[in-house]
Amino acid sequence: MRPRRSLAAVAAAASVLALAPPAAHAGIDDEGWYGYQVLGADLVGWGLFVGGASARKRDEVMFAGFGLIILGGPIIHALHGNYLRGGLSVGLRVGGPVLGGVIGLALDDSKSFLPAGPFIGAFVGSLAASVVDIVVLAYDKDEDPSAPRVLSFGGHF
Repeated sequence: MRPRRSLAAVAAAASVLALAPPAAHAGIDDEGWYGYQVLGADLVGWGLFVGGASARKRDEVMFAGFGLIILGGPIIHALHGNYLRGGLSVGLRVGGPVLGGVIGLALDDSKSFLPAGPFIGAFVGSLAASVVDIVVLAYDKDEDPSAPRVLSFGGHF
């Protein structure tokens, strides 16, 4: 019974966010940001990928999700007329998991036949590529070029 309650809570929260006035969406309309579209494509892609991987005989669903993870963001950039950003997005979405997998393999010191490091590294690299794509690249090209977009991480020690 609890999974239904949490599903109902998620559906209610999504409904409230979808019905909120455009001004409440943290400047989506006034800045030309379309990262929510890229995020939606990524979420659907990951859902298909994980769902297809966990179900038996559903390889086509898993591959469709993988394709959406790699090509969803670039297609959305192209639909907005940002072809250069679409190319950068493809590079991020292919290079991020590859680089993460190589780093994971280098850091994994297990002697097993199939170490987990490359898979974890590829997953982290894919998530990092998605975050950069959504936060840095997903802006319309008619924005003010003098206002650079910067992604930064910080900590407190």
